[in-house]
Amino acid sequence: MALTVTYNGNSNTGGTVPIDNNAYAFITNNNITFLAVDNSINIIGDSFLTSGFIADQYIQVIGSVLNNTFGYIQSATATKIILAGAAIVNESDINQITIATIVTVLGNTGSLTRAGYKFVGWNYLDTEYVSGAIFRIDDSNVTLYAQWAIYIRNDIAFNNIRNAIQIDGTPTLTTPDFGGVGFTVGQTVNISGSSKNNVSGVIANLTSADPEFNPANKTLMILSGVTIVYEEFGANIIVVGN
Repeated sequence: MALTVTYNGNSNTGGTVPIDNNAYAFITNNNITFLAVDNSINIIGDSFLTSGFIADQYIQVIGSVLNNTFGYIQSATATKIILAGAAIVNESDINQITIATIVTVLGNTGSLTRAGYKFVGWNYLDTEYVSGAIFRIDDSNVTLYAQWAIYIRNDIAFNNIRNAIQIDGTPTLTTPDFGGVGFTVGQTVNISGSSKNNVSGVIANLTSADPEFNPANKTLMILSGVTIVYEEFGANIIVVGN
């Protein structure tokens, strides 16, 4: 059965999700052999076609001693896959060979938006992906969820000692900490809503319990490339990641 990759806007308020019309496939079998003569993978007792393999798919072969490889399918029949872009070596009587197609993650092609948020990529099984990233499909359909980054709170203070912005309130499910809304180290963020610190900087570190401060101060976002000025609190501080 062919597998699918779909995209979910994850509470988007505008735009459309990308459409991936590619067919994907996955198979694990212990009756697969490799033939150098025609650069093929051959199967006994199963079918590549009913598993969803077709020409032009980019696949990965896993579990072979000699043929752990990537390649494009030149042609596929029920019992044979002929590969291009990989050199097959003769090999037979192998246990548990897995062949899976490779997903290339799409970008925000439909200009998804979410009021008050910024699109920062996709998430699948708690792994973040950007446009052009690749991963091997497993034996089930895949849904990639839009990942949004923003933080609007009125209990953010500005810590010039650590060059950080600091949450004094306790994060919750509705107002999680910085990591919980998709901010990552190395990301550029824009801060607005402050009288002294409307700035852009790069996240150098994220911490959820800083030993130098009261444990009630749950999160620091330590920045580089910008100088933070002390400011105790700001109403509706907005932090958006690029």
